[in-house]
Amino acid sequence: MRLSAANETGLLSEVETAIASCSPAKTPSLLSSSPPCRRQLVLTLLFLNLGGVRRTRDLRGYTGDVLGLVAGRSRAYGYCHTERFLSQLARADGAEVLTTAALASGQHACGQAARKSMPVFTSMG
Repeated sequence: MRLSAANETGLLSEVETAIASCSPAKTPSLLSSSPPCRRQLVLTLLFLNLGGVRRTRDLRGYTGDVLGLVAGRSRAYGYCHTERFLSQLARADGAEVLTTAALASGQHACGQAARKSMPVFTSMG
């Protein structure tokens, strides 16, 4: 998945909106952090594979620059930070809201693809 595709399909904005709607189980929580911080965490998680990382625990030994660049940070988030974000999201029923967000962005992407492939007829006369 490319960053531009995540933006074009609306996935990123749907996920950000969904996470913002989650009520943190306790404060302070990464779910109640600033929107740019949450966006950076989401980008890190969406593009783990781009940095050659298969699981969040692999971030323990990650020293690359790619994930930091994709997230708009000088360095990538580490294992503890991303795991804490995911566990807080899970405790706030994040699975349901993220599933809804993914479905909404998928419907948006399908609609865009259908519009791009629809023939355009013009009258000649």
